[in-house]
Amino acid sequence: MDIIIILGCLFLTPTFTIILPMIHKMFRDSFTYFISIICSLGLFVLFAFKTVAAPESDKVMYFVCCVTPITFLLLYKIFDFIVKWKFNRHIYFFANFIGYKDGESENATCLDQSFQMILFIIPGLWWWIGDLIFKK
Repeated sequence: MDIIIILGCLFLTPTFTIILPMIHKMFRDSFTYFISIICSLGLFVLFAFKTVAAPESDKVMYFVCCVTPITFLLLYKIFDFIVKWKFNRHIYFFANFIGYKDGESENATCLDQSFQMILFIIPGLWWWIGDLIFKK
């Protein structure tokens, strides 16, 4: 069961930003976003306890799993607020691949694409920070 939750946490950010960026639109709905935040906080608590009791080799992985989803969701909302304030619309993720065109992707600005890349890079940064924290 742990492996399924870990894979879900680690692949949350790449899935919503690079692999299937059109899925991020579901976070525009307040109820879906609220449920996602609640689930992420639950995962945060679960993996925070596991980090304390885990062997040294697994601490970085549990740290990344507990921090990445909540960070992604919070930054997504902040970036969406910035784009909404600046352009009076929601954030558009670039998804112009494999012939997929959704109308929003073609209108993604440099700011949208920068935010998308920041959201993609987060797991790597958390992995590096976790490695610094739990290094022997």
